[in-house]
Amino acid sequence: PPSRRPTPSPTRAPSLDPTISPEPTVSPTSTNAPSASPTEQGPTISPTTNPTKRPTHPPLSGLQAGFFCGTSWSDTITKCKKRCPTGEDPECPGDETCFAYTGCREELGYGDDPSKWVAGYDQWGYILNDALVPPVDETDDEALEVDCKLAKITITADKWPKEIAWSI
Repeated sequence: PPSRRPTPSPTRAPSLDPTISPEPTVSPTSTNAPSASPTEQGPTISPTTNPTKRPTHPPLSGLQAGFFCGTSWSDTITKCKKRCPTGEDPECPGDETCFAYTGCREELGYGDDPSKWVAGYDQWGYILNDALVPPVDETDDEALEVDCKLAKITITADKWPKEIAWSI
């Protein structure tokens, strides 16, 4: 390989084995080929001992990290309730809107008082499971029978460590 510091010209003692530079190529060449196998550890085998109380987001860009939900600009920048990383309103609960450049640094949620939550959503702005279940007629014995199945779920990331999407 060539030396890090070239010798001044002319060289007082020329090398007997000079470094030969490669010939230029017509198309670009890659010097950082991908590794043959993944360099990160795979999914955990056992359940998480201390799971988070709410879903976590993949790493976000600076712009995405500042997208937050609220009923107005003032509501959004003062309460920093829930992130909407794509910048789209459907990520926000109820009729809230997604605002950019809020200055918010972390999700503060909707508080511990359920009367302050958006109807059908929890204190972090995520849809309540009960909101997805249709009302049951308690006088109908067949409707009360529930067939539950135990399932093992593996979550696979697409571009670790810079996630864009997740598949289950």
